[in-house]
Amino acid sequence: MKNKIIILLLFFSIQFTSNSLADHCGHDMDRTWFYTSNFSSNYQVSKSRAKYQKWTFKNKTDKQITIYSVGLWSKGKKVMKEQKVKKYLKPFGVVSVKMYVGDLNLDVAGSGFSRCEYGKPVVKKNI
Repeated sequence: MKNKIIILLLFFSIQFTSNSLADHCGHDMDRTWFYTSNFSSNYQVSKSRAKYQKWTFKNKTDKQITIYSVGLWSKGKKVMKEQKVKKYLKPFGVVSVKMYVGDLNLDVAGSGFSRCEYGKPVVKKNI
């Protein structure tokens, strides 16, 4: 009897954990990025010519998503740079973001990262 209770608790714990992890805004959008040579460019360049990192986010669902930051990891998994953006990604929408990386040693750059939450950005009112 004790073993059955432990197995049931373990089963429900795994189910709860997997559902919680699956419900993340990062899973509901496609994210791509590449390096560009200037702010207005939409063409990919090599790291040696890069001045900006251009992100494109595509919402695959009917949920509202807010992108709060984009950034760049080093190959050693240290944050090289993170930029707060607060961009609204409407349901089934597309949005782009650019971050300046011209002052970074991109020889040690690894992957990009972003942070998001469901919903519209919160607007703070001055009272």
